[in-house]
Amino acid sequence: AEMHAGNVGEATRFLEQSLAEQRSREALLELALLRTRTGDPTGAVTLYQEALDRLAQQGAEGAMQRAALLEHLADALRASGRGDDARAQY
Repeated sequence: AEMHAGNVGEATRFLEQSLAEQRSREALLELALLRTRTGDPTGAVTLYQEALDRLAQQGAEGAMQRAALLEHLADALRASGRGDDARAQY
């Protein structure tokens, strides 16, 4: 909600605090998206990779979530100047 209200700093603090208490895929994804949107794709790459590692769902839903995460990861890699690594993820 804070991110949508334009309170980027507050949203970042909230997500980082949440992750300090419990590492969840959802919070990792939200913080990675926030970092990408605010010009820190390199910071987002690590978060996307951890979110992928935490993807425990199987079947079609898990495959769809994995595909979306890989696309976000590739976008962040490309934005951080790592085009070859990005192409490997698409």
